Amino acid sequence: MKQLFSSALATLRYYSSATYHSTKWSKNRYNYKSKWGGLSSPIKPKTRWTNEQSQVLNKSKMNSPKMPRKPRMKWTDEQTQVLNAILEGKSVFVSGSAGTGKTALLEHVIKKLKKIHGRSQVFVTASTGVAACALNGMTLHSFAGTGLGGVDRASLLSRVLSDRRAYRRWIKAKVLVMDESSMIEADFFNDLEFIASEIRGQDPLLKGKVWGGIQLVVSGDFFQLPPVLKKKKKKGAKVFAFEADCWNASFDLQIELTKVFRQSEADLVKLLQGI
Repeated sequence: MKQLFSSALATLRYYSSATYHSTKWSKNRYNYKSKWGGLSSPIKPKTRWTNEQSQVLNKSKMNSPKMPRKPRMKWTDEQTQVLNAILEGKSVFVSGSAGTGKTALLEHVIKKLKKIHGRSQVFVTASTGVAACALNGMTLHSFAGTGLGGVDRASLLSRVLSDRRAYRRWIKAKVLVMDESSMIEADFFNDLEFIASEIRGQDPLLKGKVWGGIQLVVSGDFFQLPPVLKKKKKKGAKVFAFEADCWNASFDLQIELTKVFRQSEADLVKLLQGI
């Protein structure tokens, strides 16, 4: 019995050592040690294609459908006038009904202005969070640092001056974009102009200039959403931004886009314009 056990053990040792030596190369090939010690991940060998396989791959690449290029936007005469005025450094207000290309034009203008002035000096804002997100910007209240307002101008100014980030934004701004201007109150528009003039008026070159020399690019349709009022105003009180005292002095050009792109039927466009 002892002889049988010893012979079986010897046989097991022999074949174990033979298996180890036969697999030694493969272990060293795929589980070699790196310079810093430890086992590194196995190296996947590159696939070598035959000539026939290479021909098939090349044919498939040639026959694969190419993604069509996005056609360049053809601007109307009105849009071209707006674009040229903005690139000349003028402050512009753009209005127009739904589907007239206000957003497309605004996005194009923002890209151009950021190339000219740099991203850090062009601030994109909107009166609502949804509209601001659509343009990758921020709300007008967040930019200004005024909070929800509800106080007099002097208090708003001191609030902005105590906010370092808001103060720096006002100082750095060369262009201020405002979308959905129909929801901006007249008083708040006047307050913003006052804050800009006071903060930026410390520079002698900018003192006395409307908005402290900031170029405005404002877009909106006043036939759409009106401002959300906290309190009821008296009859005859100024509500909309275009009723602000500084409105006309703020812009070098005010233009309405009339060509509708969203609908093609003339009767439908007239019907929608009349609503």
